Amino acid sequence: MAKLNFCELWDAAKTLSIVEQERLRELLDALLARKGEPLSADDEFAIGLLRDGIISEIPPPLSEADLERHRNWEPIKIEGKPLSETIIEERR
Repeated sequence: MAKLNFCELWDAAKTLSIVEQERLRELLDALLARKGEPLSADDEFAIGLLRDGIISEIPPPLSEADLERHRNWEPIKIEGKPLSETIIEERR
């Protein structure tokens, strides 16, 4: 594939539909978020999913507060028989 210069790329981007331009912007934002660092395999995978339209955005990395909430998570205790048994009984 021939390498495009900036002007050719700009002209090509202008011919895209609004939806395609938005997808292109998401891809460029994902690349810019790396601040020049090489892309990890996970980054490449996520960008590929975004490029192919499988996902609409790449979620930001989890914050320390999110990680702490996850580490401290405890299931809700309920009384009685297990919820799975109740669901099976209601399906009968």
